Amino acid sequence: MTGFDHYFIMFDDRGRLRRPDLVRREHATSGPSSGTGYDYPRFQVVNAGWVGICQMRSRIVVFLRPSKATSGALAGALYHLADAGVEGDGPGNIVVLGGEAPLSYEFPTRCALLRAVCDVVDAAQPCHHHRFARRQAKRSQMTADSPILGLASIWHELDGRYDVERMWRCLTVELRQRFVVVSTDPDAMHVRSLGGGFGELARYWPTGGGVRLKDQPDAHYGRWLEGAYREAEQSDQPLIEAVDCDIDWPREGRRRHRYWRFIAPFQLDGGRRVVLGATLIDPAIALRPESTLIH
Repeated sequence: MTGFDHYFIMFDDRGRLRRPDLVRREHATSGPSSGTGYDYPRFQVVNAGWVGICQMRSRIVVFLRPSKATSGALAGALYHLADAGVEGDGPGNIVVLGGEAPLSYEFPTRCALLRAVCDVVDAAQPCHHHRFARRQAKRSQMTADSPILGLASIWHELDGRYDVERMWRCLTVELRQRFVVVSTDPDAMHVRSLGGGFGELARYWPTGGGVRLKDQPDAHYGRWLEGAYREAEQSDQPLIEAVDCDIDWPREGRRRHRYWRFIAPFQLDGGRRVVLGATLIDPAIALRPESTLIH
């Protein structure tokens, strides 16, 4: 990180722009052993999650530690990159700090650089797969009158044709309105209809028009959830599963949720398809080692 000049800026953990007054010009080219210009920006990027940006003529260089970058600093840097893209679409680099030596990656356009910053930070986030477990359900594990099995029977009876009147009692009475109907758009599944039985915590999930299925308060759970719905869509058969997961709710923290789940594709009149998902709570389900659970 040598050669800083007045084009170098940083974004702190609150997304505020920090000017080069943090690095005195006479120390801007100091080396790694220096206790002045070099160390302070590197320390803030590596340890505090700040994001640095250096403009060098038509090239922009982004300095960050992907696994540490805070949401505020990242937001500030992305807005800056987007604005810079309006003025030109020159090349750029990402310099990844935090290891034994900096790693630099080059991108031909400003747009490609912006996307790459998002991708590299997203890929570096801690793994959350241990929080979510799903297993194909066995009929022997469920009661004969389970509404989940009832929905599967209705799907086969209708041969996958969407008939809300035929399913209405099962969805609204037996499953207490714990259902969602989503579109099968190739870019993202969008919510078409949402039952009112998901409880008090569901107030954190936006339900307005155009909301994507994965737009959950817990983004990791949302992506995992959409993956299961895509699997049902592509298999063209119902999925009946036991689910055991920890969902991270705003201001509520992580809550353990255990339920039976029915997911299946349905054919609408006119040829369009939707995927219906419905759940039935069952605290007896246990799919993960107790040591991994957060209550």
